[in-house]
Amino acid sequence: MQLLLSHTILEAHHPGPGLYWPTGRRDRADLAGRGKPQEPLPLRDGRFLKVGIALFIADTDKGRRVKVSDSAYQYQADPDPNTKNWIFRYDYIRDPTARYNDSQPYPYPQAHLQINAELLVGDIKLPKGSLDHIHFPTRRMPLEGIIRLLAEEQQFGIPCADPPDIWRPLLSAAEAEFLPIAHEAPLGPS
Repeated sequence: MQLLLSHTILEAHHPGPGLYWPTGRRDRADLAGRGKPQEPLPLRDGRFLKVGIALFIADTDKGRRVKVSDSAYQYQADPDPNTKNWIFRYDYIRDPTARYNDSQPYPYPQAHLQINAELLVGDIKLPKGSLDHIHFPTRRMPLEGIIRLLAEEQQFGIPCADPPDIWRPLLSAAEAEFLPIAHEAPLGPS
């Protein structure tokens, strides 16, 4: 993560995310902001990326592997971890039953996108007023996809530390390792 972020959108000289063992156990950890787990990472455009990835060690047919139980990437306008000024966020949860019980099942797609925006089409009125309450189903979004979106999309256009002929192949190589082993959640509520 540090390698991908430092060659692309992370503010120069920032150490990147930290690894935390919140339970005191060595089979679970969180990969998140530096200093405090909820602290967003500063980006080269003056905005922030709040990252939260919960990791665990699982026994597989290929031996012990590090897996992701849930992840969240939130692009936001300010450094406040609890800001209302977030722009978009991607969330993924591998097993919603681990966090929610049968009497109240997880009501959203296990992988989804939320956009903090108003709907500006005709006279359509959303029940809760804005798009931020809608959990758009998506496939699991890797960090490489977030970086590409923020660096390539003209509306964001965050300048990267290195030229595209360096960071694009770096992202492609990392993504090629991730995609074959990524757990894909169903597109609807579990």
